[in-house]
Amino acid sequence: MVAFSTANLVPHGTEAMVYRMEVLHDHRMDPLYQAAVEATEEAIINSLCAADEMDGIDGRVVPGLPLDDVRRIVERYRAAELAG
Repeated sequence: MVAFSTANLVPHGTEAMVYRMEVLHDHRMDPLYQAAVEATEEAIINSLCAADEMDGIDGRVVPGLPLDDVRRIVERYRAAELAG
């Protein structure tokens, strides 16, 4: 992920602050980034599971994904991620 800010430069030591400024230090952002990752993952999985078979140009057909297979694959990768 990449994040940009147009805020003032924030010194990491409070002694260096010239005026009072409300800031959220880097380590406090981790839960926000984790939530964004999880929400993105959920949206991708939802879109995969909601997709139906589609007919395209020149008679091309794209089948919907078999949901039982998707469930097994996701569970396998989540288990591997938790293991380490």
